[in-house]
Amino acid sequence: MIYTHCPPDGLDRERIPVYYLTLTVKDVGGRRSTAPLEIQLTDINDNAPVFQQDEYYASLKENDVSGIGHALLQLSVRYN
Repeated sequence: MIYTHCPPDGLDRERIPVYYLTLTVKDVGGRRSTAPLEIQLTDINDNAPVFQQDEYYASLKENDVSGIGHALLQLSVRYN
């Protein structure tokens, strides 16, 4: 799960079009790994997006490399 604290006026692609984060994962044994995460904002209109769900989850099986290079989660939003 990724949580963000948005600025009071929301995310604005004209001001910051791309966010770069470091994703850290940790298993129950305490091993951890990191990967770069790039979030690109697109600008359809200036209305706030409405997600279909409050939370989204994705999971991978340990040592399963079949998902490398593929999207694990894809979201759809609508705009008011």
